[in-house]
Order: sequence, then structure tokens, then C-alpha cells
Amino acid sequence: MSFVQVIDIIFPIYLILSAVVFLVIWISAMISLLNSNRTLFFRMFVVGAAILTPNFLTSSYVVSEAQNEVNKLLLSEIVSIHIDGATSSHANQWLFDLRHLDTSFSRYHQSHPIRTITVLLQTKKGDLELKLGRDSDNPQEYWVFYPHFITTSYNDIGKIVTTSLDSYLGSEAAN
Repeated sequence: MSFVQVIDIIFPIYLILSAVVFLVIWISAMISLLNSNRTLFFRMFVVGAAILTPNFLTSSYVVSEAQNEVNKLLLSEIVSIHIDGATSSHANQWLFDLRHLDTSFSRYHQSHPIRTITVLLQTKKGDLELKLGRDSDNPQEYWVFYPHFITTSYNDIGKIVTTSLDSYLGSEAAN
């Protein structure tokens, strides 16, 4: 088991515990503010921020490692592609789009993934399973999830824009 897998397993437990501790600290800070104790409020605020910061760093680390792992597999020789269980023999454009995964922070906007498809790529370096969720605003945009890690099962590792998957989900506009 790799370091990132251990972190990924521990992360949800830490997230829950830190949320509870943060809530207690936040309540204490509000009480101290009501009692005009600004020094205690500031200390509680700093402690609360110190508790939450590792959550963001851990999530970012796991997503970054997942992106690296996926990229290594995508750059290896692809043996076969299965989209929602069906073998795909004409996925060259889609694979090209996937190899140009947008991992920038600017990819986020006010939308969410809807209809999801499962993609299994068999490569010379191992199998790669991805979940692609069609964007609620742009039907050619797909959120890419990597279910190998808990964190990247619900946090996307990037987005792609492609029309190559319309035949699997239909070309209708997103709801």
C-alpha cells in the first residue's frame, strides 16, 4: 500500500474529527467574542484554521497524485477501451481529449456533474477505471473522477471537453 493510499484512507476519518473539533472551537470563539474577549477569539480562530488547513492540503495532495497516476497510464499503450461495459473500437478522438485533461483551477464554474458513464482502459501498465460525469451546463464537458482513491471518487481530477461521447449518452442538451 502506497503512502497516498494510506493518506486517502485516513483522510475521511480526519475530516470528520476535524469538523467536530472545529465546530467546538467555533462555538467557543463565538462565546468568547460575546464576552468581549477578543484575544481568546483570535486564538480560537487561529487554532480552527490550523485544524482545517491540513484537510485542504491532504485533498489537494491526493488529487495531484491521482492526476499523475492517471496520466502515466494514459500515456502507456492502450490495449482496449470499454465504455459502460461496451467495447469501443473508435475512441481515438475521445482518448486524445482525455490525454489533454484540464486540471487548472479555472475549470470550476457554477455547474455540477449529471449522467455518469464508466470507462475502463486496459493498458500495458495496468487497468485504468474512470467515471465521467456530464456537466449540467455544457453537454460536451465531462468531469473526470478516479475511483481508485476515496478522495477522487467524489472530487474530480479534471475535466475534458469532447463530442466523442455523445453516442454513449445521447446528444440531447443537459437538464
